[in-house]
Amino acid sequence: MPWNSAAVTSLSPGASSRRKITFPNGADMGVQWIVANPRNASLLEVQAHAMERNAEGVNYRVTVKNVGTTDAMFSLMGGSVT
Repeated sequence: MPWNSAAVTSLSPGASSRRKITFPNGADMGVQWIVANPRNASLLEVQAHAMERNAEGVNYRVTVKNVGTTDAMFSLMGGSVT
């Protein structure tokens, strides 16, 4: 099932940010492919995919790094891997 996050984040050149996706009720949605969806002319790299299970359910995490030369605006998008 594809999904898009409405939350937009900004990153300066060279900066990185650890991001988290949680589905309603902490549902385990299986393997998820997560990418950074640039909202402006920018170059973003996604690293360190992780899946965490805790008392609240499942969290999916990635690190997004701005490897370009301009400030980047982005949201996350992805979907299940079958």
